[in-house]
Amino acid sequence: MSIATTITAFQSLHASISGVTSAPEKLPATLDKNRLPLVFTWPGPTVQGEGWKPATGWYIHRRLYVVRCYVALVSQKNTGVDDGYQEVVPLLHRFGEAYMGNVNLSGSVAHIGENISDSGASILIYAGTEYHGFEFRVEVAEKVILT
Repeated sequence: MSIATTITAFQSLHASISGVTSAPEKLPATLDKNRLPLVFTWPGPTVQGEGWKPATGWYIHRRLYVVRCYVALVSQKNTGVDDGYQEVVPLLHRFGEAYMGNVNLSGSVAHIGENISDSGASILIYAGTEYHGFEFRVEVAEKVILT
């Protein structure tokens, strides 16, 4: 499968997670607060020592995909605990469960899950604006049969 196909498969999975409002494939200039929580998937680096490996009639490559979920704007007011943080925790757990429950992205890749990590609840910046959210790094093995 291609990198673009893997991104599409990730975004389809993300769109199905309860609580996700938007999982677009094209990056907007800014994030509309009405589309939050919003998730993007970027192709990250290949896994060191495990990048592209050829075989007769096929090849496999292992790549880290970076998934960023922007959940809520960070409050600009000094009103104490921000409600956006409270939205992050259950969504963070649902993403982990979604990855464990669909280890081949509905048949799009050989498998995911050899190495999955997350940032925990954190502050993400997009176009100069702060958002409560989180990031996952998901290792994906993509096997391609040559024709």
